[in-house]
Amino acid sequence: MRPDRDVGPLVPFEELVNTIEVGVDESCKQEEDCHKNALEDCTLPDPRALLHENNEVAEIQAEYEDLLLKFETQRTINEIQFDFLTRKLAEADLFLDVKYDDHSTYNLSTDELLEMEKSSSQRNLDTIVGWQRSRTYVPGRSMKSCFKLPLSLLNQEENFESMIDLLMEAQEIMLEVQSSRNLVDSVASVVDELFQTLSVMLSQFLEFKSSICQNSVQLKSIIGNHEKLEFSMRHKVAELENQKLLLCNQSADLHTQIEDLKLDGLNSEKTLAGEKAYAEREIKQLHGQKTLLERDISKRDSLACRRRDSVVDRSSKMFDPKRAKSHAVPFEQTMQIEYGLSCLVDGTGRKGFLEFLDGYEFGDFSVRIVVMNPRTKSTSNCFLKFQRASLAGKSLLSLEDYKKLEVFAFEMETTIASLEEELAAAYRDKEEAVFRNETLTAELEALSDKLNISNSDLKMFQEKALSLRSRLEESSSKYEKIESIVNMLVEEKEELAMQLTNALLEMEEEKAIWFAKEKASVEAIEERAKLYNAETMSLSKGLLEVRNELESCREECKVLKERLICSEENAEWERKCSMEKSFEIDRLRNDLEIADAESKRSQEILKSKLETLSSERHHACEELDRLQLELDFLKKEREEFEIRTKEFNMGSELSNNLQDLKDQLLTITKERDKMMTQIEEQKNHVAEVEFVKKSYDDRLSKAKVEVEELARELSSKELKMRNDEIKNSIEKAKLRMRLRWTQAKLDAFRIRYKEAADELDFMNKKYEEASTKLKDRLASYGIEVLNLKKQLAASKAQ
Repeated sequence: MRPDRDVGPLVPFEELVNTIEVGVDESCKQEEDCHKNALEDCTLPDPRALLHENNEVAEIQAEYEDLLLKFETQRTINEIQFDFLTRKLAEADLFLDVKYDDHSTYNLSTDELLEMEKSSSQRNLDTIVGWQRSRTYVPGRSMKSCFKLPLSLLNQEENFESMIDLLMEAQEIMLEVQSSRNLVDSVASVVDELFQTLSVMLSQFLEFKSSICQNSVQLKSIIGNHEKLEFSMRHKVAELENQKLLLCNQSADLHTQIEDLKLDGLNSEKTLAGEKAYAEREIKQLHGQKTLLERDISKRDSLACRRRDSVVDRSSKMFDPKRAKSHAVPFEQTMQIEYGLSCLVDGTGRKGFLEFLDGYEFGDFSVRIVVMNPRTKSTSNCFLKFQRASLAGKSLLSLEDYKKLEVFAFEMETTIASLEEELAAAYRDKEEAVFRNETLTAELEALSDKLNISNSDLKMFQEKALSLRSRLEESSSKYEKIESIVNMLVEEKEELAMQLTNALLEMEEEKAIWFAKEKASVEAIEERAKLYNAETMSLSKGLLEVRNELESCREECKVLKERLICSEENAEWERKCSMEKSFEIDRLRNDLEIADAESKRSQEILKSKLETLSSERHHACEELDRLQLELDFLKKEREEFEIRTKEFNMGSELSNNLQDLKDQLLTITKERDKMMTQIEEQKNHVAEVEFVKKSYDDRLSKAKVEVEELARELSSKELKMRNDEIKNSIEKAKLRMRLRWTQAKLDAFRIRYKEAADELDFMNKKYEEASTKLKDRLASYGIEVLNLKKQLAASKAQ
């Protein structure tokens, strides 16, 4: 016996669906739970009801056999359905894509569950078989187990039926889902294709639209670029012309500026040379002033020494030793005073003299002299103090000596003051002269430095001026060459323009003349055509008359033939009757003579008419020659102005008229031949008719000769026309060659003009660059010159 957990009912389909990802152990647990629930739900019979066990065994066995049959049939049906479902699931699994991996796992889990259900059903069958065997072999088993198994089997059958229904519904749902998936896939594929086609169409439409937009934008841009190019070219041409004018003006201005700068340089050189000479003169003057000041200083020193000596002499005379005895002034005191005065005169011992006066005692008084500035009035105060001291010592000196001393002191004071003033002025002059010498030496050094710098600058300027002059000469030579080339080109251009204008005027004049000639020739041709038409009409009338006369001549010939026939008959009859008909023969001869005369007259008339026709033809030929010449001239004009067709048409009309005349002449010749044949037939009969025929043949031969001459003239005229056409073609070729040659010349001149223009542009650019450089240099030179002028002005002001 297997365990009870393997004998439970099948799990419902909903639980299987809900438990897709659950393992086998969980499914087994669910089966055990279901089995327990089924056992709890079933109602066991009362044990007292089993008293009648022997009576109900047969009924139970019959029911069991029925249940076995039902179970077996149901089992076979379930197996068949299971096989069908497995096949369908396998087919469904084949149609599933990679997108539905979850569904594939779901189908695999359902397969496993179905196998588990199959195994469980097999187990149930095994349990039922085992129960049957146990019931047959072990009849003493309790009824409780017997009732338990059929109830479980009934529950399992019900669960199995419900499971089958659910599986069928699931199969239908799977089929519907599969069909819906297929439909959805087909619809999705169709929709994808539609979307792809729509996307392709949209992309193509967008590309087409973008291409149209791009093309329109490109066309607009091309048009705009063309307009811009035209505008820019016009603007550039105008700018180039303006620049050319500006460059010409600038070149003229630069020439003037260069000339002005040359003049300014020369003037500056002259001014610098003059200032240099002036500075040298000032230096010489300063040296002379310096020497004069030194001489003045030496003179003043010598004068001061002389004055001091004179003062010393006077003081020595004043203080004579003879008079010293009478006066009680000691000699030492006088020597001290003299020493103090000498120190005062020198200016160096001013302090010693003041100290002497300060410490000198006159009697009982000691005079203190205050030291003061030598440039103030200290000397006068000193001498006042000295005077006071001398007054204090009146007791020692006499009045005369006192007066002399006072006079001497006053003189000494004045001389000392004057000497001090002269010394101060001399010192001041000396200091000023020294300061001026120093300033002048500094200025001389600065001026020498400036002169050296200016000389170096002048040398540099001269070198630059020489280089600029050489460049200017080169540029002027190049400019003159370019101007000569431009003038040559302008002259050639003017000559070409004049030639073109003359040619155009000549062409216009020739056109006007040709048009006038054409009009006149057309009018003349029309008039002549009218005249020729009238003449042709008259000639046609004359030809008709001639034809009528020829017909009359033919009739007369016929009459003559008849007469000849009758005359022959008469001759025969006269031969027969010779003598009788001699008179008739004479009459016939007379008649023949008359006929001959008439034929002669008719021939003369024909001759006259032929002569008139020949004269008219000759006149017509002359007119044709003249017209041919005019036609040749008109053909030349028509070839140049493409109006030959009309004239050719007119010529064709004239040729048609001539052809008509030729045809008429041919008809006349044919008729003449016929007449010749008729006359030849009459030769044998009438000698006189033969004579007439001969004369007529001669005339016809003459007419043939004339016709041949006319044909020759026509052929010669045609040759002339062809030759004229050849000549016209040759002249046209020559004119074309001339035009090509002139075109080549024009192209060469254009190329030369372009090259000259390019060279001019290149030279103008170079000239602009050189002019800008020269302007910058000249500006820098001008600034330097201005600075030098300012420095010179400042030096002059100092």
